[in-house]
Amino acid sequence: MKKMYLTCPQCHSNHVTKNGFNRLKKQLYKCQDCGRQFVLHPAKGPVSQETRELIDRLL
Repeated sequence: MKKMYLTCPQCHSNHVTKNGFNRLKKQLYKCQDCGRQFVLHPAKGPVSQETRELIDRLL
């Protein structure tokens, strides 16, 4: 059986632990180095810089 090693999407550390579940019943993970919490396969991706600039202009 292969062991899966997770890496943090922010700092690329492999010191990751399980941290409960989100409201969609997906496993949450937490990086022990930088403190970021994440899911393995998110349903939505990050907001692009172009979209952020548009939001700033509209506000």
